[in-house]
Amino acid sequence: MFLTRRHLSTLFIEAFGELLLHGNSHGIDVEEEDLYSVFNSRAELMKLSTTAMPRPKYPLLWGMNEAELAADPGDRIGYVQVSTEFDIIEVLAPLFQCFYDALCRFGNLELTGLQVTAGYLEPVRRFGMSEPNWFNIRRDVEATALITCSQQLLGGVGTADISASLSRRNGTFRYGTPVRALDKGLVAVPDETPFIPVSPCPDGLGVPVLLPEWTPSAAAWVIATVVDVARTKNHGVNSLAVRLTRTR
Repeated sequence: MFLTRRHLSTLFIEAFGELLLHGNSHGIDVEEEDLYSVFNSRAELMKLSTTAMPRPKYPLLWGMNEAELAADPGDRIGYVQVSTEFDIIEVLAPLFQCFYDALCRFGNLELTGLQVTAGYLEPVRRFGMSEPNWFNIRRDVEATALITCSQQLLGGVGTADISASLSRRNGTFRYGTPVRALDKGLVAVPDETPFIPVSPCPDGLGVPVLLPEWTPSAAAWVIATVVDVARTKNHGVNSLAVRLTRTR
């Protein structure tokens, strides 16, 4: 692995919804290409990561571990796992976008949710995120979603405490009062990551959020903001999971 300056965190990203495959006459044939190769090619094109030799002298955003379309029944579309030396909130937006772009090469994608599961996180070096002006451009495509967290991220505080902190942030994203989450909206431990200790928050609550748009960038910004807010209260977080499920 080319990332050597600091210890590596593991990020595992899952996409939920429906993917209607193009088939070999309209695009990528899943019998000939897999998600790993397509995702890695997209990351190399955007200079975010590479598996090519020789490795660049400067650190890229992540190193490839795994990627696969889901073979199990249900609404999970696929997942990617990467390693990174950077803070999680710096990686999520490009990682989500690269993942989304790769999935779209296989077919028509209807994305209904995303979850990030992370382990081996370093202690937080900074707090605070300012909302980019990018999200002020569109105001006619709003979407609502529900955020749920793992117990490891929240630590000794509950969902209501995180919701209160989020609601005090003034910006394009607006956060509501906690509500009971449906089972499929709760954080679920991926079968592929038994080495990352995460579990659903026992209060069973989620935080509603109004997004200016339903895009990978907006979803990543919501999750990164939740992680940032939660870590200001629970500084010792070294593993976490956050799920965002679209409700409208």
